[in-house]
Amino acid sequence: MNRTVAFIVCAAMALSMQPAYFLMTAHAGIQNITKDLEERNKQAEEKAKELQERDKRAEERLGQAQEERRQA
Repeated sequence: MNRTVAFIVCAAMALSMQPAYFLMTAHAGIQNITKDLEERNKQAEEKAKELQERDKRAEERLGQAQEERRQA
């Protein structure tokens, strides 16, 4: 988020300057945003794997509990 704000500020400043500088600033800002999105995507994938593992363990425990009820 902070990178996005910094990009917007730099882009606004660059508008009053040379077009080439504006393009360089915009390109750098887009790279920063892309990097942030890639990091967030990686974190989301890791979290999804953790949740799938938890779900699998919960299903196993549920199956064991149901089996114990049948035996009792």
